[in-house]
Amino acid sequence: MRQLERRLGVALFDRTDRRLALTQAGETLAKEAAAVLSALELAVRRTRQAAVAVTNSWSRPNLESPRNCYTESTNASEPNRTPPTCTSS
Repeated sequence: MRQLERRLGVALFDRTDRRLALTQAGETLAKEAAAVLSALELAVRRTRQAAVAVTNSWSRPNLESPRNCYTESTNASEPNRTPPTCTSS
């Protein structure tokens, strides 16, 4: 904490032998830091929600039975059969 006080150039605490209390500057920093942390938490939450929304909006292939999309074409009894296409969901 003293390093932070030196960096800021202000005393954040009133220190006595038996007591430690925030100065006005310390109270201001505590309030501002709490606001910054709240804003950061909100930004992280919104960022994650945006990523989920984008992920959910992508069209994904229907891969419930992916073997049907690729292995049927190699069936020796039907050498000219074209493979089925996987459809988008």
